[in-house]
Amino acid sequence: MARTNASDQTPFCIYRSSTMPNDAPTIIIYATYRIEAHDMDEFRDVATRMAEAARSRDGCIFLDVAEEVGAPGTFRLIEGWRDQMALDGHLSSKDFQAILAEAGKLAIVDRRADVYSIASKTSLCTTRCAASTAIPVGPRSILSS
Repeated sequence: MARTNASDQTPFCIYRSSTMPNDAPTIIIYATYRIEAHDMDEFRDVATRMAEAARSRDGCIFLDVAEEVGAPGTFRLIEGWRDQMALDGHLSSKDFQAILAEAGKLAIVDRRADVYSIASKTSLCTTRCAASTAIPVGPRSILSS
C-alpha cells in the first residue's frame, strides 16, 4: 500500500495483494470521485477503511483505490464481486453504511459509479500468447509483440 499527503506527488494506491485472484468476478464497479483539496486526506482515510472492510467480505474478489497522478483529488475505485448476493451483503453492512455516511460529510465535487455485469470470460494469454512467451510486467505492455 502506498500513501501520500495532498502536497506530495506520489500516487495514492491501495492494492489487495500481490497475487492474482483465483475467482473471476461477475460484477465490476468502476467509480470516480472528485474531492475538494481540503478533504483529500480525509477521503483517503475513508477510502482505505472502506476497502479494508470490503476485502474482508466473502465474495470480494478485488478492490483497488487510486488517486489520479495528473489530477490531485480525483480518486478511482475498481471493485470485483463474485455475485450480486456478495455485493448486496457489502452494501447493506453496518460498517459500509457508517463509512458512506462519513464520506457524505466531505466536499465531494463530483462522483460517478457504474456497475458492469460480466457474461463471459476469455483468457487474453490463451488467445494471444504462446506458451513459451514471457509476459513483461511494467508500464509498457503486458503482451509480447
